[in-house]
Amino acid sequence: MANAFKNTQKVANRLLMILKNQLVVAKLADSRFSSDFGGNDGNVPINDTITIRRPPLFTVTDGANFTAQDIVVGSTQLVINKQKHVGMTLTDFERVLAYDGDSFLKDSVANAKMSALSQQVDTDVGLELLGFPGWVGTPANDITTIAGFNAMPQRLDNKAVPTSDRVACLTPDSWWGLAGAFTGTVPYDNDINKNALMKAKLPMIGNVDTYMTQSLPTLTNGSATNGAVNGASQAVTYATAKDTYGQNLACDGFGANATIKKGQVFTIANRYAVNPRTQAKLGYLQQFTVTADTTADGTGAVAALPITPPIITSGAYQTVDSAVADNDVITWVGSASTTYKQNFCYHKSAIALAYVRPAKPSTGEYSYAEDPDTGISLRLWAFSDGTADTHSYRADIIYGVKNIDPRLGVRGSGA
Repeated sequence: MANAFKNTQKVANRLLMILKNQLVVAKLADSRFSSDFGGNDGNVPINDTITIRRPPLFTVTDGANFTAQDIVVGSTQLVINKQKHVGMTLTDFERVLAYDGDSFLKDSVANAKMSALSQQVDTDVGLELLGFPGWVGTPANDITTIAGFNAMPQRLDNKAVPTSDRVACLTPDSWWGLAGAFTGTVPYDNDINKNALMKAKLPMIGNVDTYMTQSLPTLTNGSATNGAVNGASQAVTYATAKDTYGQNLACDGFGANATIKKGQVFTIANRYAVNPRTQAKLGYLQQFTVTADTTADGTGAVAALPITPPIITSGAYQTVDSAVADNDVITWVGSASTTYKQNFCYHKSAIALAYVRPAKPSTGEYSYAEDPDTGISLRLWAFSDGTADTHSYRADIIYGVKNIDPRLGVRGSGA
């Protein structure tokens, strides 16, 4: 085929359009940090890591006497560490290059390639959502009622999460179950019910924009049974936990060589959550999530179970109403060795997603396509193998994703 690599810019632009349209969870992240990495000229990025600060909190002092409060600012790092691409051979793709407009966008090859790429990005972002420690509802149940859905934004309100820019991501089962809540009584009563019935479009619920995706992670609990805190005096200060927003907790009673999986959620008996503004005790136990896979020893003990949030008993960053005690019972959300679907509701700023421009190739032809809304920078690279007489294309993106503030989200299941 003559001039096999013509119109690489046009193809790159259209591939980016398809990719952007197929992304779901990735478009619900905070992408404002992409420019902080530099490297927009197509050379190696200036930085592969940036530091993002979390906003500080303060308490109010009563009376005329001055009380000084240290300004303690926590931070976390966002790292560019993922490069993903899809490859295309000329035999699969040559006819696409001749297409224009709608015919290209409808091409099965182009859509299949970008669908695979978007699925990967959404999956990577979805895994970060498992860092949210809150979980409302019963794990095995899909969300099928408005009341069941509202438990998620209600919990965000209890946690003083800002009400703007809240989003929810639902599994297909929960999405359609919730759509049924709008269509089950008087389907054609109003425009909202018509959209739910005819277009599968849900309205904003509780000031939350709601989306459906197949890319949400599932969580399979480890084999550990309910255990206990091993030792008192395990509270920490925000000054020591400010960068990880977590700590290690000594525990036991899980069963010999029991496994605990990253993303599992648990409560500690009689240790209640507090209002982040007033530090008043709330009506539910504080929930914690495990931040790394862990295995108990032969006695069922774990010397250092990594968890978030940290156990802080006083001050502006207080997380529990009282300190944990030795033998406080640990109760897992869900059953051991059981897989659960996950739905999420969170503030968009909780998840940081940054893209950088892939490097300029030394050979072949290439073009970049960039989206100002999401920050995506896609490189289409066309190259040939003269020995085999083959012509190939690859579409690359480079990015990093991080749950930078697990305080701002919650998981949800049906009531």
